[in-house]
Amino acid sequence: MAYKQDVNLGQLLRTGITSTIATILLCAVITGCEDKSIVKPLKRPEDLKNEKTTAKKSAAKPTPRRRDVTPEFTPPPTPVPTPVPTPVTFWAKEMKADNGDADGTGGWQLVSNGALSLDPYKVPFKVGEVALEMRGQSTGNPPVWPEVDLNMYNYTIQKNYFPWPTDYVTTSTYFEFRRKLDMPLEPGDYKVTFRFYNNFDDPEKGEDRNVFLRKVTLYPLEETDEPKGF
Repeated sequence: MAYKQDVNLGQLLRTGITSTIATILLCAVITGCEDKSIVKPLKRPEDLKNEKTTAKKSAAKPTPRRRDVTPEFTPPPTPVPTPVPTPVTFWAKEMKADNGDADGTGGWQLVSNGALSLDPYKVPFKVGEVALEMRGQSTGNPPVWPEVDLNMYNYTIQKNYFPWPTDYVTTSTYFEFRRKLDMPLEPGDYKVTFRFYNNFDDPEKGEDRNVFLRKVTLYPLEETDEPKGF
């Protein structure tokens, strides 16, 4: 009787142990199935070698330094100077005379009080200086030089100018007298008049007074000649 009880007890122990082991295995299987982590395959030796070579190259390659870019300098354009107009000249032989005749050298002789005129004449720039090439003739004793002036009327702005006020021609040979103007002449269409005032002729005393004009030149106003405002 006692022997049978021992056998039954041994069977129960073996059965319990077997059930426990089965339960443990079942739990392990279930837990393993729920583990979703990916197991990477083992790497081949050649793959490991390639990875090491790539790592060495990456470590040896220097990081490129950033270059400071200096902006390119562009010089400013060279200013272009404003072209200066060319002086204009008209000859006495081209002007209308109310007396006298040509002197054979490009000039005109006024033998009595009168004028040489040019109408109209276009002046394309501001005039800063005027030149008259002329000469006088006087056989008096003592001689009195011819008295002349230059008048210019601007039709465009309806203004009258006397760029050459009344003055004497004090040379018997042609000479270019020049005069800077206090106020420039404005551009425009002009009537130009050269006048002779003090003719004298006394055949008995052998006295005669005449004037000769060869040309008139108008010079453009230069920047340094501009009148300054106050």
